[in-house]
Amino acid sequence: MHFECKDNERGGILVDVLVAVTIVSFLLIPIINLGLISRQVAASAEQTHQAVTLAANCMEKILAEPMPLNNSHLSQPEQFGEFLRSVRVVPHDNGLLNITVDVTWGQDDATRQIELTTLLPLRPE
Repeated sequence: MHFECKDNERGGILVDVLVAVTIVSFLLIPIINLGLISRQVAASAEQTHQAVTLAANCMEKILAEPMPLNNSHLSQPEQFGEFLRSVRVVPHDNGLLNITVDVTWGQDDATRQIELTTLLPLRPE
């Protein structure tokens, strides 16, 4: 069986295929981009979760100590992998202590930070 094409139909199938491939590629590019963005957001959320956990654990340890103001080790920043944790204990008005746990991470222009702060009544020594 032999099919003959008219002169005006030659290349029509090729054009149809090229149009279809172009349309599909324009649809796939945003989908692939969405996948990449979701991966970045998930990684950022994981880092934020780790930073909050690090800060919360530190705050819980401080609150369990008898007197946070007398602990000089709290003023020294500590490195935990890519995270840097620092603690500030400052006397506040009305016999309270202002305790702040700060965690920073990231590179130069993309540095991120979280801070947990609480007020704690001064405890007798």
